[in-house]
Amino acid sequence: MAKTQRGKQAPKAGTAARASAARGARSTAKATRPVPAERKAARSAEATARAPAVHAPRPTVTESRGKYVYCIIRSDVPLKFGPVGIGTEPADVHTVNYKELAAVVSDTPVEVFDATRENVLAHERVNETVMRNHTVIPMSFGTVFKTRDDIVELRSTRCRTSSSSASRCSGTATS
Repeated sequence: MAKTQRGKQAPKAGTAARASAARGARSTAKATRPVPAERKAARSAEATARAPAVHAPRPTVTESRGKYVYCIIRSDVPLKFGPVGIGTEPADVHTVNYKELAAVVSDTPVEVFDATRENVLAHERVNETVMRNHTVIPMSFGTVFKTRDDIVELRSTRCRTSSSSASRCSGTATS
């Protein structure tokens, strides 16, 4: 081997070319190597592909429905007030009758209603609609019964008290 000016051995012919090619290959590999965000996305995609499929819960065949009660009125015939009730689409409002009293209700999911401006105004809108032709005993916002029978049972146990209240409010009470 030939020595250079400083006393080091000179590289063999072709060694420099191979070293240069290796450096070029490394720099090319660095340029095409994914950045950390791309590596993370790739790992996430691989994990998703390996993970078992997660299914959304199946909708129940019968959703639990109840009766939202707005007020009590004096009426012995079933009445309908139209789609003015609480909900994203205003629910049809009708009565559940027991003797001479009726609960003004709409069908609704059995849930706790948030006292949002929209919900409270819907409750009030129903009471105002009913008040045009009837004396009302208003119910608290968010009163929901599970079944029609639950309303009838409450009405039957409280009928005397509610009947006298309705009479006093409408001015027909006998003292």
